[in-house]
Amino acid sequence: MKKIKNPLSKSIMKICIVSFFVLCVVLTLLNYFSYKVMLFERYESHLKNIITNTESKIDTDDLAECIRTGVKSEKYKQLQKDMDQCKDSTDLEFLYIIIPLNTEERDNILSVIEAMSKKEYEETPEDFLDLNTLSGDDYSPEVAKQYLDAYGKEDIVYFENVTVWGDLIISMAFMLWTQKKVVEPIETLEQSVSDYMENGLDSNDPDSLLIQMPDIHTGNEVESLAQKIVLMSEALCVTVKSMLSTKMELEQMSDIARKDELTHVGNKVSYRDYVDHLQRTIEDGSAEFGIVMADVNLLKKVNDTYGHVKGDIYLQTCCGILCDVYQHSPVFRIGGDEFVVILTNRDYANRNILMMKVKTRLVDSQNAPDAEPWTSASVALGMAVYTPDTDTQVQQVVHRADNEMYADKKRTHKNMDIR
Repeated sequence: MKKIKNPLSKSIMKICIVSFFVLCVVLTLLNYFSYKVMLFERYESHLKNIITNTESKIDTDDLAECIRTGVKSEKYKQLQKDMDQCKDSTDLEFLYIIIPLNTEERDNILSVIEAMSKKEYEETPEDFLDLNTLSGDDYSPEVAKQYLDAYGKEDIVYFENVTVWGDLIISMAFMLWTQKKVVEPIETLEQSVSDYMENGLDSNDPDSLLIQMPDIHTGNEVESLAQKIVLMSEALCVTVKSMLSTKMELEQMSDIARKDELTHVGNKVSYRDYVDHLQRTIEDGSAEFGIVMADVNLLKKVNDTYGHVKGDIYLQTCCGILCDVYQHSPVFRIGGDEFVVILTNRDYANRNILMMKVKTRLVDSQNAPDAEPWTSASVALGMAVYTPDTDTQVQQVVHRADNEMYADKKRTHKNMDIR
């Protein structure tokens, strides 16, 4: 019996093997081009950001003058420094500004600025191309033509070097590894940081600054970066808590520094700040205020007769009456026995009624059945209001109120021993 040359089973096997091989090649090519497009898009976006950032720092008129004269300006030097820093902080192999001249064999490109990394400055300073350096034979006529063709275009032009097909398998393997070990972990990292920026920084709770990082186990720098971001967020949380605590302490200290220790009203520092505020309202035309000057009578006599503890109670009693009556105005102690009330809002509108109320309260304290010398308040008072037509300074109002207060002190001097 004649032996069959191409048995059906073998033919089917061959067809399956060939089909499988063709399918693998097709799928490999599709994946390759897909990854290639993705990689190029990301790389072009990265390049565009660098080019746009560098372009924004160029003063074209200044740079043109440097090229014309061959002298480096301060702006040129700063641009050189910025480009050097850019190269140090990115993965670029070259970053330079050139002018294509022609397509001759030599000197077809003019160097304007070439960025160099710190390592290049240290190891190969002789390779640095200075301002207005000609290229020699570094660029072929074909490459020079590419630059000349792109020179007049407004958009960014990318040159692509085509690799041989022999690199396909290595490139695919590298891209798969990159996708698994770099791209996907970085995307995860980016998403975590984006969520952190969106949610954590809008909160007043320092604990929200702790980033929630998913597990990243790549065994490379990406995993290390994720761990360091977590540590950084923890350190930031601790720092913010410390800053908030310090801020509260400073606010408390500032509050203490601006208040009178005995009466707990504003002190002289606080009074001066408020006067500055009033002066600004005068200057912008929105001022409406009055001043009450108050000088405590008989303080020296109470101190000398009953002691300084009773003298302090006497001051607190007098100040308490002022604060009770002028509930909508700041009160300041500006001297041992001197107080100032800045009349604002309802107190300003009812100033005359409130002045009578203060005087009534003073008399009531003196006539109280259980009155003691250190609870019988006696205060000389003077009031003046800001007049837009004549007053340009706060001190003018203060001066009139002070005069009224001394006039009141003289009137009461006839009936008691005022010191």
